[in-house]
Amino acid sequence: MKNKNGWGFSSYIIGSSVLLLALLIATFLIIRFYSSLVGTNGTTYAEIESKLSDKALLYINEYYQKEITTGVVTVSSTKLLKNELLNAKDLIETENADKCIGYSLIRKNEEEKLISDSYIKCSEYETPGYQSWRIINNE
Repeated sequence: MKNKNGWGFSSYIIGSSVLLLALLIATFLIIRFYSSLVGTNGTTYAEIESKLSDKALLYINEYYQKEITTGVVTVSSTKLLKNELLNAKDLIETENADKCIGYSLIRKNEEEKLISDSYIKCSEYETPGYQSWRIINNE
């Protein structure tokens, strides 16, 4: 004999639970997808290197007294901190709370324009080509 009363209470609870679970999963996936499109508000290693390069060029233009010819000038993150061109929080990668130190190499290119290459060392990351002696000799 068929149940002529329709859905039972247990069927209602099971159906609602499945629907609620699907809604929660969909919400999580939408938020995750949206945040990957927009990006994070944190600082990445590449952003630290870029900021170090920008501030090192600013340091050379404002504080460095000598002419740069064919050589390379090393500007450490410590010098930038002392001259208040960088904050300590500018050198922290936010995803891993990884503190970094680094330096920028300033040189002139073929067009006689100043360019900067930055290298950082953190507990979980190191820029390829990083040379620790440049920080020790440049303090």
